[in-house]
Amino acid sequence: MTRVTPQKEDSQERRRYARIASLNLTAIVPKKGNAHTALVSMARTLDLSPAGARIEVHQNIELGARVELDIAIAEEITRVNGSVMHVEPLEQGGYILGIEFDETQNALEF
Repeated sequence: MTRVTPQKEDSQERRRYARIASLNLTAIVPKKGNAHTALVSMARTLDLSPAGARIEVHQNIELGARVELDIAIAEEITRVNGSVMHVEPLEQGGYILGIEFDETQNALEF
């Protein structure tokens, strides 16, 4: 399921890329330097752009944490590194994380 998220006309959008609503299986691992600091946790993307992703995960990962993501899109897996820029606890359990990628991922441009 992939669709462009409509942008509000009255908001001042700071993003350089359109966010695409896209549900993709994702593995996320918190890192410190090159070392993994926790076990791999499964997640799913809620939206995605070449500059970042919004994901749903069961494990709490703290704001500012460095992470490595393996995002499955169709038959391809894209590995990206980034930082947790937003953490939102969910009422039913789990968290929504906003991840900013270290580098623009042209492979994720729709």
